[in-house]
Amino acid sequence: MVSETPLTFERLLSDISSRFANIPPDRLDEEITWALKQLLEFFQVDRCGLVQILSETSFMVTHMAEAEFETTAVRSPALRVEYPVSIRSWANDTLIRKREVVSFSRLDDLPVEALADKQNYVDWGVRSTLNIPIVMDGPVSHIFVLNSVTRERDWPEECISRLKLLGEIFVNALARGAADLALRESEERLSLAMEAAGANLWSLSPGTGAVYASAKTRELYHIALDEELNYESFIEKIHPDDRDRANEAVRLALLHGDRMQSDHRIILSDGNIRWIRSLGRLYAKETKELNRFIGVSFDISAHKLTLAVVAGLGHGFRYAHSLLPW
Repeated sequence: MVSETPLTFERLLSDISSRFANIPPDRLDEEITWALKQLLEFFQVDRCGLVQILSETSFMVTHMAEAEFETTAVRSPALRVEYPVSIRSWANDTLIRKREVVSFSRLDDLPVEALADKQNYVDWGVRSTLNIPIVMDGPVSHIFVLNSVTRERDWPEECISRLKLLGEIFVNALARGAADLALRESEERLSLAMEAAGANLWSLSPGTGAVYASAKTRELYHIALDEELNYESFIEKIHPDDRDRANEAVRLALLHGDRMQSDHRIILSDGNIRWIRSLGRLYAKETKELNRFIGVSFDISAHKLTLAVVAGLGHGFRYAHSLLPW
């Protein structure tokens, strides 16, 4: 049994949860392993891990903290290796299909139909185990695992719900990390495409507000190549009198998925005014975080000047015509 008080366990969960609030993707694996080690020590077990369900036929141990065993006879499950579900057919059926916790204090507690599972537990030196299915939106995606190798033990029922919550925190963090990675890779591909095209292309990520602009676009807007952009800073480049109209055009396009067109003035770094026409549309993915609002901008200052001159000439012609005697 756990020697610490429930209050200590609550404090441990709070400490672990707080570390995952705004964790960067490159530290995610390290932090999950650290958290598993804390749980390993708290529960006085020999193995604590996170298992990912890859498909109906396979699973993979993605993260694990393990005690040092005095004997080399104990075989540990390998990380990042695809295992067939059949080696734990009864347990995986209970966990994945029925979404029920699998736990036993001794191998003899296993039912007759768990013969393959029992052999797998023996191979991995497991004498007692607690497996908790983690369900997010959809089927079971991960399993939270505690194993006791050196001795048989019971599992405190009051800890299961809290461990399930902790598992959900891990899985949520992994999902965010995967989305961030996919976003970064997509941004890199888009950046290469922009540079190859040599056009005034830009991209807005509605989920984060980040803006990516090609070198030609930065030149058009008088934006330094090393200047970090987001939607707010990009909008601030627009003339105050045109800013609300441009912002509304983007908002409506994002809301309805329509094509956006906006003619607006921008204030250059030297104080001069330039007329810009921006065209864009939303390219939606299944995951909202991966949506892209992609567009292109043109310098239409000469066109606007021509219209102004023509309008001025027209006004002058009408004025002169009114002075004629016939």
